[in-house]
Amino acid sequence: MIATENQYRVTSRKLDKLRRVLEDLEDASVLDSVFVTAQALTLSETVQELEEQLAEYEALRSGNVAEIPVDSLADLPKALIKARVARGFSQSDLAGMLGLRPQQIQRWESEEYASVSFASLARIANVLKLDTRQNVLLDDRPAYDPKELRRALMDAGLPASVLDTRILPRRLATRLDMFIDEVDARLRKLFAFGIREVLSHREFAPTALQFKLPASANQVRTRAYAAYLDGLCSIVAKAVRRKPSPLPGSIEDMHAQLFFYGLSLQSAVEACWEMGIGVIALDDRIAFNGACWRRNGRAVIVLRNTGDEESRALFDLIHELYHLIATEGDFALIEAEETSGERRESIEEQRANRFAAEVLTEGRLATIISEFLQRSNGQVSRLSEAAIEIANEENIPVGILANLFAAHVDKESSNRSWWAAARNLQEPGDPWRTVRDTFIRNAELDRLDRVETDLINQMLETSDERTDRQT
Repeated sequence: MIATENQYRVTSRKLDKLRRVLEDLEDASVLDSVFVTAQALTLSETVQELEEQLAEYEALRSGNVAEIPVDSLADLPKALIKARVARGFSQSDLAGMLGLRPQQIQRWESEEYASVSFASLARIANVLKLDTRQNVLLDDRPAYDPKELRRALMDAGLPASVLDTRILPRRLATRLDMFIDEVDARLRKLFAFGIREVLSHREFAPTALQFKLPASANQVRTRAYAAYLDGLCSIVAKAVRRKPSPLPGSIEDMHAQLFFYGLSLQSAVEACWEMGIGVIALDDRIAFNGACWRRNGRAVIVLRNTGDEESRALFDLIHELYHLIATEGDFALIEAEETSGERRESIEEQRANRFAAEVLTEGRLATIISEFLQRSNGQVSRLSEAAIEIANEENIPVGILANLFAAHVDKESSNRSWWAAARNLQEPGDPWRTVRDTFIRNAELDRLDRVETDLINQMLETSDERTDRQT
């Protein structure tokens, strides 16, 4: 949101510039390429967002706004900022009324009052002469027992690790009872229902997600986790700067798009963000291997961090890209682990796997596999030597080729002993951190509200950071 006159002027100038660029792009003689058309669509969306921000600020500044909706305490920080603008006060004006430096108000508002005491919030509301005399609705509910609430969420299927590290606010580790409103706001943001519904129904309703999971997967647990992924992807999609552009239509073009900066996971994830596709990685102990999600033109890919093999994560990323290409409209798909029979036997999954392998080898998979089989002569002991030789000749990381060779042998002969040799050729990496750091560089978190931002920040925490926070 726009909070100051300076931000208003900067945004206005930016909007004028973007409008001029968009007018040039929309010239009929220019729109003759897929890339330019996609660029025009992205600019049009950005123009609309800036127009909405300016309109909101102008409405507040006009003095005609008499009421600012607040659905919960979580909405109070933005309401205070909007109220200041509506009163016609600058940040310096408010600072003077409070006896503070202007920089203090600037910092508080930039953080949406996240670290400000309740006494200070009440004082600001008083200075702004806000009428907050509203009834506190008890919602016909008793004082919730924190342990009962946590137990109800777990009974509904949410894994304890996801609940404790991803959903419950950091400060709730010891005093959940003090932050019921915050918990309720987070649940509503993720699942579109709150504490009362959790305690009443104790089960998540089926989502629109399509499942490709092992038959042994726990249905209640899977349904709850799918609801979490659905809500999380909705938040991540808001932070994606660009609307998805048309994906490359050929193996060679996809290879060139993904690996402009080199054949690596980082290059491919960066390319996805440039194409308007958000990418995140999760390390939850849930029986899924990956997910792709698209709604209202926004797309997100979720990778499961299964270790330190970046080549495996890269393969899975391209696998999910295939589903985005092959599926039209809004959808969400959660997939089984790659070792499951469901994934190996499904025609669609085989096509996605083939697509990923062809993109990684720039359409030369058959030739490379033939050369590998000839050099290895069907001997496990020759896998490493043949893979290293071909990797050097083809300028492809050996870990990627080793996995492709093992997958081919597994498919043709069900000889899984080759996977052990392939694992020995993997270069240690940190795919979760690679995806996390790329997210931080590309995501526009200022598009999110405070509750959404807090949920994303907890998603981005490393296990070490979680441990430090808990201690």
